[in-house]
Amino acid sequence: MRSTIFSGLITPNLRIQGTLKDPIALGDAKVDAGTVNLPFADFQVQQGLVTLRSDNPFRPVLLVSATSRRFGYDIKMDVTGFADAPVIQFSSTPPLSSEQLVLIVTAGELPRTGFTLTPQQRAQTAAIFVGKDLLAKLGIVDTGEARLTIVSGQEVSEEGRPTYNIEFKLTDRWALEGEYDRFNAYNAGLKWRVYSK
Repeated sequence: MRSTIFSGLITPNLRIQGTLKDPIALGDAKVDAGTVNLPFADFQVQQGLVTLRSDNPFRPVLLVSATSRRFGYDIKMDVTGFADAPVIQFSSTPPLSSEQLVLIVTAGELPRTGFTLTPQQRAQTAAIFVGKDLLAKLGIVDTGEARLTIVSGQEVSEEGRPTYNIEFKLTDRWALEGEYDRFNAYNAGLKWRVYSK
């Protein structure tokens, strides 16, 4: 499944009931792997379940837990409730308020006084968020598993700039990788995956 907000693999376990005129799908769909894309954070789904119950078959019930690392914060997002009125809760380590976390993932505004994104950095991040979906719809970018991954802002460098990590998958086990790390160093190398589950 691929949309502006979510991309990933889903396994449905549904059964169809009712008449041909008014069919009803009941059961659940499990998220095997996926990413929730927000403007300033991409969350990796740890657990995801969408359920269609017999008491209310037209309102899917969500149970999603996802994590992300942004600017030195491990952020957790929990989504529960009905799909048309979800309850979204954020928590982090080190702890921040929900309002501060919403500002980080939607506007790139950080609670630290020593570091803020410049207007140009915010505009670049927002453009990448909008551009990824547009390029996929135009068929320029493969909608399957991405070969090129660019991650920025997981940490803040000693000079007060966001870190960057770029990975290009050559095969399932080999990848080229480059990064600007939190120690202001530029690194590049060849990565070999020994084991993956």
